Amino acid sequence: MLTGNFISLGDRLRHQLQGAIAHLNSPHRVSLKGTRGGLPVGYRCAIALKLDPRQGLAIAEDLATSLDASDYRVSVTPPGLLDISIRDRVLAEWLQTWADGTVRQGASRRCRSDDPGLIEIPFVVQYAHARCQSLLRLGEREGWIRLENAGIVAPQPLPWLADEGHLCVSHQAEARLIAHCVTVADAIALTPEPDSLKLLMGLSAAFEEFYRDCPPAEHSPVRLGLLSVTGALLYWLLEVGLGVEALSQM
Repeated sequence: MLTGNFISLGDRLRHQLQGAIAHLNSPHRVSLKGTRGGLPVGYRCAIALKLDPRQGLAIAEDLATSLDASDYRVSVTPPGLLDISIRDRVLAEWLQTWADGTVRQGASRRCRSDDPGLIEIPFVVQYAHARCQSLLRLGEREGWIRLENAGIVAPQPLPWLADEGHLCVSHQAEARLIAHCVTVADAIALTPEPDSLKLLMGLSAAFEEFYRDCPPAEHSPVRLGLLSVTGALLYWLLEVGLGVEALSQM
């Protein structure tokens, strides 16, 4: 299960791999390269080659067996690269953590030494956050969801998965927005000083594509959940990353 300690899938995976090599007392830190653009969410890791280039393949195979097969699909590529895909159940748990407002409620606005008013926030960024919130309120009025503290509290959990256990994604714009949200959360969790403005612009653009291709009239609880995840990430980047108020209405 994801917890509040792991706000990103990449951070969760990195922590598990770091634990798997802890007995080696290695100075090397696990780093991950995320795959981008769509689903499934995946990562490539070269830690086995850093530990021992000559035994990289054997080490990678050992690391592969240390990961829970119900959480990940893992393949080993010579000379010792780990290619890891996140299973839909784990991705659904991560989406739920962001959608229900848990992360947002744990965030407080960053205190800045400079004047936040001097930071120029593009209109499209604040519009994207405000639009996410307005569509969620519309979904609540229409009886699809129930909101509390800007998070979806009902249905709980959201029906992210179909009966066969696959993620309920019916459009490529949904897949791309989910993948982009994962990338943003990884940047927040794994980068010491993430470029919040750059991340905001990229996420806003992904939201615009989703909003264009997935009309509000077709919103299901899952699509509304994705709006909640996007809004929560935009909120974090604005309030915590830049110390700027995230507007809920415009």
